[in-house]
Amino acid sequence: MEAKIMDVLRRMQLILDEVQLRELKEVLQMTFTGCRVIQETDLQVVDRSWEVDLEEFLMSKALEGKASKTVKQYRYELVRLLTYVNKPVKNIDSGDISGFMRAYKMIRKVANQTLKNVRAVYSSFFGWLRDRDRIRRNPMVLVESIKVEKKIRKPYTDEERERMLRKCSSLRDKALLEFLYSTAVRVSELSEINREDIRYANKELIVYGKGAKERTVYINERTNMYLKEYLESRKDQGRCS
Repeated sequence: MEAKIMDVLRRMQLILDEVQLRELKEVLQMTFTGCRVIQETDLQVVDRSWEVDLEEFLMSKALEGKASKTVKQYRYELVRLLTYVNKPVKNIDSGDISGFMRAYKMIRKVANQTLKNVRAVYSSFFGWLRDRDRIRRNPMVLVESIKVEKKIRKPYTDEERERMLRKCSSLRDKALLEFLYSTAVRVSELSEINREDIRYANKELIVYGKGAKERTVYINERTNMYLKEYLESRKDQGRCS
């Protein structure tokens, strides 16, 4: 019985975190205490035949210009799916993928937008396989789409911004708040900005965004003031954040 419990935990380790795995192990042990497993079939063999297809797919994405973080995320999501399904890619059907996505949603409690992004990764992979005749049919064609509620985001009012600014406990927080509001850059883009990217005279800076593309963004007077004060208060010469 212990071997079977460990097999369940192995298959779930890419879906659950360490705390959830420990809780699952305790539940399984309590549930099956005193039970005896009778083996009726041969032990299941772990299938890794998909590894070559996966590596070539990821290489193609890198050659297309996808960022290394994006390729890494593709790998992470696809390894979880393929390990769980445990079949050669040519035998994977829509039911396998839908079942995994339902388990993903139920166990990890992810938002529909996250699940939609994961589905897009699967679609890209199986579409790539079908285009190269490595599979006869693309199983994603029959996998249900994910509906995401669209909400119009309203900008902060001047009063709301002032309240947030007063809650800031440091010059750094004030500079970050004003900078993000002024430029609308992504947090990942902000973390990559260097001092030399900022041109105070023109109140502009170079931002390196998705797909390794760079663009110019502009900052207002208030942001310019807070940013200069914050950077001048630092003794190191690291990134702006």
